[in-house]
Amino acid sequence: MKKILSTIIISLFAISCAANEAELSSGLNNESEKKLLIEEQNTSVYEKISLLEEKNKELSKEKLLLEMSLKNLRRQYETPHIEKSISKEYIATSIPKSNPDSEKVTFEILDKHPDFECLSIELNKFINIFGVYVISHDSIPEEFMMHTANILAEYIDNDLDGIPDDMNVINSLRDNNYVVPVWTEELREKHFPSQRGTPCEDNIGYAASMYMSDAWALGGIIEDGNYDGNIEEVWHVVSRGWYDAYPEEFGVGYETNSKLNNAMDLARGGKFEDLPSKYPEDAWYSYYDETCDYSCQANEYFYWAVAANIGALDPVYTNKCESSSHEWNICTKEELEIKDPIIYKLLNDGRFKFPEIIPLGEYPSKLLK
Repeated sequence: MKKILSTIIISLFAISCAANEAELSSGLNNESEKKLLIEEQNTSVYEKISLLEEKNKELSKEKLLLEMSLKNLRRQYETPHIEKSISKEYIATSIPKSNPDSEKVTFEILDKHPDFECLSIELNKFINIFGVYVISHDSIPEEFMMHTANILAEYIDNDLDGIPDDMNVINSLRDNNYVVPVWTEELREKHFPSQRGTPCEDNIGYAASMYMSDAWALGGIIEDGNYDGNIEEVWHVVSRGWYDAYPEEFGVGYETNSKLNNAMDLARGGKFEDLPSKYPEDAWYSYYDETCDYSCQANEYFYWAVAANIGALDPVYTNKCESSSHEWNICTKEELEIKDPIIYKLLNDGRFKFPEIIPLGEYPSKLLK
């Protein structure tokens, strides 16, 4: 799109210059008239350029909205396969428990899942991060899977002391056997049918995936200057542990009276079970996606708040906040404190150990056991 726009702009300038020369050679002798004519023609060109730039912004926004809709449709596809509630008693008696080695983070790539063989029917790469597995296939370049694994480790152990920051959260993720897939849509289409009739069909938790077509910043957003889809998608998995471990504060669902839901209702300008045709003017979170129900809206809101709180949306790093301003326009921790004090307090009051630094995909090697 940028290349097309540049070509159009150059062409317009060329046409303008040619027109100027033609007019000047037709006998205009008065210098002021010549100058006025050139200024009028240039003004016309600049107006056309401005219109093209506005059109480009509109197209970029439409493209982003389509991408977000696709993302939520992917999650809807994944959800029926694995978003099944399992009682703790059933887990204790029927599902393999995590072994003591689940505390260790080595980033060793295994060729099969140690507890669920059914996960290995179509996939053959597994990395254990504190008992939560990143799963993939050898057709995916290793650096992408490794990057997601590092982001996951940095979210779980954000203070980088080698121990999960919140054991209630990590225990919930382990108990519900959450995984983080790094794959393509083709691999996903093969994987889920292969799980039917196996223990994996009902006992593996998926909340989000990273696709090869998603945005990647393998060097981290600060160095690359581009946003990393892992910051969002990996958090969507980790956040499931927060919802389960602390339902009074972070529970989701329209009937759930949690502090997270209450904060989101204020941010949206009201408690809307269904997507409003237009959000109130004073709303600062306005996600227009008919595929995203109330719980989904809470998932997205939680991500935006955490991302702003750790500085991942700061314009000094990427243009993510600007490009997403139609949905969310709080870019920094300082802005979050001013515009959304309720969620800011929830994330920073010291009762919970939320991430404080941006995951960059660089979990320190000295912490590997």
